[in-house]
Amino acid sequence: MRKLTFLLLALALLAGCSSRTRYTINTDLVGFIPTSTRSNSFPSGSATLIVPSEAGQQIPSPQLDIIESGHITVKVNITNTGTAPLTGNFEIRMGLSSDTNINDNSGGDFALGTTTLNIPPGAPDSVMLNLPLSQTENKNALDLIKKGSFRIALKLTVNSSGGTYSIQQAQVSITGRPFAVIK
Repeated sequence: MRKLTFLLLALALLAGCSSRTRYTINTDLVGFIPTSTRSNSFPSGSATLIVPSEAGQQIPSPQLDIIESGHITVKVNITNTGTAPLTGNFEIRMGLSSDTNINDNSGGDFALGTTTLNIPPGAPDSVMLNLPLSQTENKNALDLIKKGSFRIALKLTVNSSGGTYSIQQAQVSITGRPFAVIK
């Protein structure tokens, strides 16, 4: 009876992990961003804010042998505290782990998912980028993540008479397999 129990337990464990098993690893980027830069104000005039910095935040390599797809979701609340319309752009910047300036478009860094801003005076707004990563959509970001650790930053370029921002959500989700299957 004891051998049968052990055999059934072993079969149950083996059935739970096959070559078809997919895992999704979710990384909450807000936790990597220093508290002092998660929300802040920006001055009147033209301003470019890169959060957490031009070096970006290094994100550790996902522990999956085969990365198949992913998703990046970022939501930022912006309030125009000025008396003129707030205009500008919001984008996600990504780069290699070794690239310490992911805002200069050299060394492999790039912009991913740019959206425009147009917020009336005194009004709040939310900006959300919800980007799938696959072989057909945002492939450059998926290929970068497959290389291992990477850097990521949020870039806000505004023209305004003043305002504030607050990062509400920033998440990278990666789906893949924990091991390669020999065919």
